[in-house]
Amino acid sequence: MQYFFVFLLLTFLVCSSPVLMICNHECRDDECCYGTGYMGGCKRLATKGDFCERKNKANDYRQYCPCQDGLFCNVIGRCQAYE
Repeated sequence: MQYFFVFLLLTFLVCSSPVLMICNHECRDDECCYGTGYMGGCKRLATKGDFCERKNKANDYRQYCPCQDGLFCNVIGRCQAYE
């Protein structure tokens, strides 16, 4: 029983720890690092019409990359060109 509580505590600590992204320095200029927890990867920047996330200072993206240069991520999360 004691081991169960230790296991439960360790599981909680690992799951509640801050996001660790390990790919930021490995991604090319036309890619972003995306993912959650300890799972991450490099993915191409979003193009016109693709789903996107807005750029942020931390370069921390959960599901989608930000848009390529010349595009912006609109309110519904799609890349579009500036008018």
